[in-house]
Amino acid sequence: MSTQYESARARKMHIEAELAEIELSKARKEYVAVDDILATWSDIFGNVKAKLLSMPSALAPILRNQNTTAEIKEVIAKEINQALAELAAYDPKTDITQDRKNRDPEDGEDGLGRSGTAATTKRRPVGRPRKASVI
Repeated sequence: MSTQYESARARKMHIEAELAEIELSKARKEYVAVDDILATWSDIFGNVKAKLLSMPSALAPILRNQNTTAEIKEVIAKEINQALAELAAYDPKTDITQDRKNRDPEDGEDGLGRSGTAATTKRRPVGRPRKASVI
């Protein structure tokens, strides 16, 4: 046998061993899919953004009636602590796992609502229709 064949065979065996290790880690639940991590962090940052953006409209009518800096500070601190408590109660293990279980793999989505291929994007023209040209 040639050394080229032996090196290719050794490389194949090494790759098969790595794949077996990955499958074992999945079975032991030591493996985390990248899509799950992306979806979790996207969801977390989306919730943080929503909370921060909602604070001015929630605080404006309350702060309008406050007279002192101490009262204003207390109201803002209370609102921030309430938002942080809601965000701390977020459990990515249940939320994201349920989303992935409910997702149909035939949809072609990556778990974030994005299509896996650019070819499936529905493009539509924007604006008024063009006038027919006269030849």
